[in-house]
Amino acid sequence: MNGISIVPEFPDEEIYVKCDEDQMARAFRNIIINGLKYSKKKITVACETNQKYVYIRFKDDGNGINRDDIEHIFDRFYKGSDGGTGIGLSLANEIIHLHKGSVTAYNYLDGAVFEVKLPIID
Repeated sequence: MNGISIVPEFPDEEIYVKCDEDQMARAFRNIIINGLKYSKKKITVACETNQKYVYIRFKDDGNGINRDDIEHIFDRFYKGSDGGTGIGLSLANEIIHLHKGSVTAYNYLDGAVFEVKLPIID
């Protein structure tokens, strides 16, 4: 979309989570689509793990999230300063929570980061 690259940064070892693959793909797709709206050139998707959780970070190189909007972007039908309704991020949040995970958003250097935390299985 608009020449924006999606750059994966994944570890070599496989990581397993218990989830509905279709629903989790939908949640990730909603986060990526949101990033495509605000990115300039790329979205980086990075994955890290510890003994209990996997952390998936979606980082764009846009201008970041408006300070007034950041605490509401997962609220259903919240109309942000850019005029978007936020239904996609709200749905992603609900799906991730149903999988005993969490999603947070914050600004970092030159863009926004959406961090998904999910429990791993052995």
